[in-house]
Amino acid sequence: MTAKWTIMIYLAGDNDLSATGNSDLDEMRMVGSSDDLNFVVLYDSFGNAGVQRCRIEKDGRGEKIETLKELDTGNPSNLVEFAKWAKSQYPAEQYALILWSHGNGWQPADIDEIATAVSSPGYGLAERSTIGKRQAFFRSTLQKMLTMPLPEERAICFDDGSNHSLDTQELGQAIRQIKEYLDQPLDVLGMDACLMSNFEVAFEVRHYAKFMVASEAITFGSSWPYGIIFKQLSAKPKMAADALAELIVRAFAETAPHKFPIATLSAFDLSQADSLANKLDGLAEGLIKALPGIKGKLWKAQCNTASFAQETLLDVNRLCQELIKLKFSADIRIAAEAVTATLQPGAGRFILAAVLSGETVRGCGGVSIYLPTSVGVSPYYAELAFARSEQHRWWAMLKTYKTGRL
Repeated sequence: MTAKWTIMIYLAGDNDLSATGNSDLDEMRMVGSSDDLNFVVLYDSFGNAGVQRCRIEKDGRGEKIETLKELDTGNPSNLVEFAKWAKSQYPAEQYALILWSHGNGWQPADIDEIATAVSSPGYGLAERSTIGKRQAFFRSTLQKMLTMPLPEERAICFDDGSNHSLDTQELGQAIRQIKEYLDQPLDVLGMDACLMSNFEVAFEVRHYAKFMVASEAITFGSSWPYGIIFKQLSAKPKMAADALAELIVRAFAETAPHKFPIATLSAFDLSQADSLANKLDGLAEGLIKALPGIKGKLWKAQCNTASFAQETLLDVNRLCQELIKLKFSADIRIAAEAVTATLQPGAGRFILAAVLSGETVRGCGGVSIYLPTSVGVSPYYAELAFARSEQHRWWAMLKTYKTGRL
């Protein structure tokens, strides 16, 4: 029997979030699967006890839990294999994939093991402590970084163009493969992780998923309220993809702001990503024409803008508001106003829905973009789809701003 929805939860909890993962599973079991809904999970908890995979049942009754050998949930191929298993065992009309983690939470022993395997040059304890804070989701990102010959190169390799928890390119490649196997785009791609409400990420996956839900800021351990989300979906199992994406944001808005100083979550309509990209092109062109004369003024606008991920990701709406406030040239102000208009939430818009709670995110729009305040531009930014697209100009603006040349 083909269900209405199969919700795939890739719970990468082999880190200090393991206990939270268990709590979230308990929430999911308060609802459980039905004829119309399949809630399926792959759960890697802390330690080497193996990985569990199952269809979640109400109160856990009748669950057929498979215990697999210890898997590296930081390997994107294991994410793809999980999606293949979910479709083969639990086919549905619509599919959602939720990536749950804050990165792989690398333990020092994990880092040492990889460094030894790839013969990382000049790797030491001081660097190990720095790497541990970066927390790449995908293990191959860490392997790539540790093969760099110099420590400073290894540091920027981890940036990958956005300096967030998931390696953007590997994420895009994995979601593309999942789309090909499903023979349809994911209806909802959710990331219950920090810093992923980023335009470069959305652009990377825009052809492989219909809607994306993620947080712009650090999540402070505020996992999604799965019990509420699954209960409401169970009441309306024929819910469309946009309604589910909006439901996740709405349920989060009802719970997280009461618990944490900052709570952010956005739902993107990825069919509108190109529309926002085009508006950003107009802004980038205006800035390119005015550089280098406005370099100091642009830096001031950046400093006044809400930033995330060590001041490399800036809120797009706040940035545009600063450009308008600081009275840049007319063409820059007009372009900035066009971007802010595009960021107004609602049906048929790029931002379907957003919650932004907390003083430091006041005035934010729910989506960030790469514009480092103090560091140079990562050379790995050029590898992202948004930079590789010849028609889009943000990468050209970054190069002009930081180096004085296109």
